[in-house]
Amino acid sequence: MTATSQSETEDVAVTREAFRATNEQNEGVLRPLIELHLGVYDAILDDLVVAHATAGEDRRLDLAGPSRHAAMWLVTGRCIGLARASLDLVRMGYASEAVPTIRSLHEANRLLGVFALRGEEELVSRWIEGRAVTRKAIMDASKRQEEAIRAEMLRAGVTPPMSTKSYLDGQYGRWSEIAHQRRKHLLDQVAPVARLMAVGPHPDWRARAATVDHFGDVLGELVSAGGHALARLLGPGVGDSFQRTFGALMSLKRKVELAQLAQRRAADGG
Repeated sequence: MTATSQSETEDVAVTREAFRATNEQNEGVLRPLIELHLGVYDAILDDLVVAHATAGEDRRLDLAGPSRHAAMWLVTGRCIGLARASLDLVRMGYASEAVPTIRSLHEANRLLGVFALRGEEELVSRWIEGRAVTRKAIMDASKRQEEAIRAEMLRAGVTPPMSTKSYLDGQYGRWSEIAHQRRKHLLDQVAPVARLMAVGPHPDWRARAATVDHFGDVLGELVSAGGHALARLLGPGVGDSFQRTFGALMSLKRKVELAQLAQRRAADGG
């Protein structure tokens, strides 16, 4: 190591001040939009909590029993818990540190999605018996269920949505790189010239905005899977309600695109 020169010290000071000024501007733009998203996410999770608790009050359901309905109730609760933990982290301003919990939420969402749809009895039984169910097995089952639904929609003359598997496989890989401490993702938290690393709530409001938006995608996954599961437990009216919630959430994310706005501000130097 060499002694720090005066010019290097001045570079650090200038860089830090430039970031402070830019970040203050970004906060003014992004913070109100982040708070809008967080308020909607809070309300959605409150609705899921109430519906899950209502299902748990039905004495006909053996909550610890070896049934598919009990499995749906258990995994829905797990998803809600992971979603609330993820929301707490992104609300506090954490970015990459929130990703492992968001990834776990996604994994639980996909398991719940398989339980909530029809078929795949072998996988469901394996889980109920306490045996391991791999992510590959869950994703393969989900793909088969999606293909069956697509075929039904085509027979009914309805254009089905695209398969989610290829997108989710790519996204899962990126989550795993962060969760497994890949060097490039740690370097994303470092400002070398400013001699700083984010080791708590992220100081950059653009990173915060992107992470909040990212969590919103996985929350949408929970609303979809959880809505199906709770509809099977409580009746179709609950499913219709959460379908409307899903639509409203996707509308918000289209109208207030936090991640895209953060990227544009980064590209523009703001």
